[in-house]
Amino acid sequence: MLQTFNPPVAPSVGGTVKPKVKVLKSEFGDGYTQRTRDGLNHIRQTVELVWSVLTRDEANQIIGFLHEHGGTTPFLWSYFGDTERKWTCDDWSTTPISGGYWSVTAKLEQDFSLQS
Repeated sequence: MLQTFNPPVAPSVGGTVKPKVKVLKSEFGDGYTQRTRDGLNHIRQTVELVWSVLTRDEANQIIGFLHEHGGTTPFLWSYFGDTERKWTCDDWSTTPISGGYWSVTAKLEQDFSLQS
């Protein structure tokens, strides 16, 4: 059963939501190009989340969850009131900021695997 990502603090408003489109492309002579979708789920959403000011404990909870899933195990998450979807995350970082606070950035990618 998939775990649900419930960070202790909501990410900062303004996270980037961007589609990642997989297309097969063949280029022929005279500039002619042919394109086709690569797979059934050729458009997947990517989301870049930022938590601007976190305590060390809050940052550790977020990073611990992402580390536990290791970039390969999907998890459930709903961003900003949207439908809950499956995601993976293989790119995150933490940055210490003044006053003992931390900033965390994570890039999530929609997952279409059969894992549930």
